[in-house]
Amino acid sequence: MIGRAGRVVVVADGSEVGRNLLARVVGVDAVDELITDSSADQAEPAAIRAQNVKVTIADEPAC
Repeated sequence: MIGRAGRVVVVADGSEVGRNLLARVVGVDAVDELITDSSADQAEPAAIRAQNVKVTIADEPAC
C-alpha cells in the first residue's frame, strides 16, 4: 500500500523516533512527512529533515 500511496505520513511519539524497534514498516526514503512531538531527541528530526522529509513537531506553534 505504501508504494501506491500519493503521500506517506508517519505519526510517531517522539520517544520512538530514531529507535530500532521490533518491526520496520517503511524506510525514511519512502516518507513524505513525519509528525511527532518535542520529546524526540532533537538530532533525530534534524537528520530526518536532511533526507528531504517534512518534520512537524505537533506540540510547537506553527511557524
